[in-house]
Amino acid sequence: MNFFSDLKPRNVDKVAVAYAVRLRATTRDNQWLRPDAENSAAAGYALPGEVNKALPLLEDSPSRPNGATTAYLRLNADWDGARNDPRFQKLMNAKP
Repeated sequence: MNFFSDLKPRNVDKVAVAYAVRLRATTRDNQWLRPDAENSAAAGYALPGEVNKALPLLEDSPSRPNGATTAYLRLNADWDGARNDPRFQKLMNAKP
């Protein structure tokens, strides 16, 4: 679960997304914290439909330790803004 889950897509606070992106930068050497920070930043972009910003953060997430699982990508409402994108569908169906 990430901190954008309870927000409606139009109410995602740009400051919160910026915080998640900054957190991603500060955890770049931490293989356990960085995937979670990337997932949070990606979800913050995906909720309002900014798929082109979200997907690069998720590209290798399912294959990383502590990354987003394919089940999480399929089931979590955070990704509703990206579901129709073929690149996201490929991630949802990827084998780790």
